[in-house]
Amino acid sequence: VTRQRSFRESRFAQVFTRFVEEVICPGMGGGAGTRIVYQARPSLRVQAPGRSGIRLHTDRDYHHQPAEVNWWIPLTPTCGSNTMWLESAPGVGDYEPVELQPGQALRFYGNACMHYTMTNATAATRVSVDVRVCRGDMFDADSPVSRLPNEKGQRFALGGYYTHLDVAGAGSEPNAKQENIGLDRRPSSDRRPSSDEAHEHRGKNKYYGESRAWG
Repeated sequence: VTRQRSFRESRFAQVFTRFVEEVICPGMGGGAGTRIVYQARPSLRVQAPGRSGIRLHTDRDYHHQPAEVNWWIPLTPTCGSNTMWLESAPGVGDYEPVELQPGQALRFYGNACMHYTMTNATAATRVSVDVRVCRGDMFDADSPVSRLPNEKGQRFALGGYYTHLDVAGAGSEPNAKQENIGLDRRPSSDRRPSSDEAHEHRGKNKYYGESRAWG
């Protein structure tokens, strides 16, 4: 009998762990010794021509904590109505399409920045992967906004929805495509940042271009 491999043993999971360590960690302002808390199973999204989109929303609407940042990675070219539309800062309303090529990624603050997709009126199917990420020193294991009804635990718990990676190695200064974005002010043990404060730490939404093949 052939044993079916778990997701953690898959080639995709191995490559994605490298992506977290080598791209996401520097993009979150971290280096050697940083803990990155991230969505254990990234979301794979496929939008074929004619398929409807997802309504205007923030991730805060779905009980995600303020420290969380989104990373959006297209596997096909994205443009026009087959991609995500996003405002540049909370409440600005200046929605623009995220137009990227495979090998690029977008880090954005989906917890407070409104975003949506529309009906795909193009002839091209969009395939993308996205993952929600927190830096360890910003992560709240008992976030009030994520608690289940009647205080029965967390909707998005470490060891369930989230896993973590402790970045090893000597570390290096982030390069121009992986710059430090200012997550350097740590909350006290009894206080976590509000959405507005968390966005102040993140700076603007940022695009990344990756020149190497992953895998």
